[in-house]
Amino acid sequence: MDGWERNALRSRRSVGIGVLLGLALVGMGCRAETPLDSVARRMTAATSAAPFALPDYAMTAHTGEAFNVRDDTAGRFVLLFFGYTYCPDVCPLTMASARAAVSLLPEADRDRVLPLFVTVDPGRDSIPRLREWLGTMDPDAVGLRGSTTELDGLMTAMGFVLPPSTSRRSIEGATDEDYLVPHPASLFLITPDGLGRFQYGWGRATPDEIANDLRMLMELEW
Repeated sequence: MDGWERNALRSRRSVGIGVLLGLALVGMGCRAETPLDSVARRMTAATSAAPFALPDYAMTAHTGEAFNVRDDTAGRFVLLFFGYTYCPDVCPLTMASARAAVSLLPEADRDRVLPLFVTVDPGRDSIPRLREWLGTMDPDAVGLRGSTTELDGLMTAMGFVLPPSTSRRSIEGATDEDYLVPHPASLFLITPDGLGRFQYGWGRATPDEIANDLRMLMELEW
């Protein structure tokens, strides 16, 4: 093959690749923006690259009753947080922020939002402990507890990984019962179709901003 033929072959390949790229771009450009896309662009919350679905999974609520993560949240917005009641800072502040955000909504809309707290420390967070903690933190929230195996199953179903117990950090000068537990620091916003589409990183949103995101989402048809 002489130089001209090689150049011609390269030219044909370039044209072919260019056509494919052009068709791909045209296809992307033809996708109409949905109302949810429009709202998402204006929200403070970060959009999840791969939304997770709330699974058909039962745990025990702080009331002592069974709670199905999918069925008992259906049709509502959920502010989901994984934490533990002995957490010194992130957990109480995040739950307080979620409670404040809901309180900023019109009274008629508040029941459309459910703050959901899942403990990652079932060893210390008994049902009575969860009930007492939520009673002072957010009486309208639901706290969930399961065994380590159940918790691992729930998080796996959502695409999360439960950190091993060896990752707990002891507190200097404290007893063996006092330790810090690693957990996701984000507050997840689940839409009424049961998908975890949005999240707020630690300290990334004020209650006003969360409430404003909820107001915009509530204007959509679910």
